[in-house]
Amino acid sequence: MRTEYAGRVDEKFIGQTVTLFGWV
Repeated sequence: MRTEYAGRVDEKFIGQTVTLFGWV
């Protein structure tokens, strides 16, 4: 459960990072 939660957080964080770099 904790691993799944961490995985979702990491995926969401990576997605935001990619979007941020995409805008920059």
